Amino acid sequence: MRLLLAFLPILGMALAAAAHATETKLLLTIPKDVSEAAVRRMAGNVDAPPPVLMLSGLETRAGEGLRIEVFLEDLGAEDPRPIVGVTGLIGSHQAPALLPLRKMDLPVPLNDSVLKMLAGKRSVELKLRVEGTPGRPALKFQRAYLYVGKEAGRK
Repeated sequence: MRLLLAFLPILGMALAAAAHATETKLLLTIPKDVSEAAVRRMAGNVDAPPPVLMLSGLETRAGEGLRIEVFLEDLGAEDPRPIVGVTGLIGSHQAPALLPLRKMDLPVPLNDSVLKMLAGKRSVELKLRVEGTPGRPALKFQRAYLYVGKEAGRK
């Protein structure tokens, strides 16, 4: 009984954190260079650049802290919701709504577990899960797109 009581606060915090998370679905066109780089990376070419999701014109409050996870829904996979990228902003999860809005461009590097969904494809559905200030609305941004940087070793 005492063991159960000891874990109740931890369970409560975890449930509260999950309750403050919002999800946003993105259907993105995959540019040809992103698809081709994914094919090369899957073939073992470590010089091929990794994919990046760019959230352009992302609206946040000054001093607001966020954690953004990017994941796929692949019901045939061992993990049906593999996380393919994570980013965040350092700040307070209690940022008041009165603070001014700011717009920024936020790159989200994607890991190699997303490659099979990009290689040779034209579109992909990604989901963003945001943990931040309690009651925070879904993310607002002007545009989301995929791109690749320069190949390793090139300037």
